[in-house]
Amino acid sequence: MLQLKRKSLLYAIYFSPILFLVFLIGCGNNGNLELLQGLRSGADRIEIHTPGGTFNPGDNKVAVYVIRNGEFVELDEGNLWLHMPEMPNMPRMDTDTDLTKNGDRLEGNIYFEMGGGWNGEIIVQTARGQTIDAPIRVQVR
Repeated sequence: MLQLKRKSLLYAIYFSPILFLVFLIGCGNNGNLELLQGLRSGADRIEIHTPGGTFNPGDNKVAVYVIRNGEFVELDEGNLWLHMPEMPNMPRMDTDTDLTKNGDRLEGNIYFEMGGGWNGEIIVQTARGQTIDAPIRVQVR
């Protein structure tokens, strides 16, 4: 019995660093998308997801879902357009991306020249031809 406990303890000591590393890798930001913002358009909820749940200056992956009555709506295509207003010594900046179907969501890549507050609109088209749109404001960090 003592031999079995000693062997179990040795295995636990040997494998615990490996299990800890697997845990850390699983918890790290490995490209999983997190909710950035949820918007309402009538009875629909538009969810915008990004890696880490934030936008950063440069290229950003974005995924969009529409939920109606607790169910994902089948989407066809969409567009996300954002702008930063003109400021002293700085021209207005615009960015947009076409969103393409990937399973039950729309995906695209959007580029931000700099951090700050960006305003715009998201427009998606369902597989049944319905257009859903909503104003959006995001903070690029």
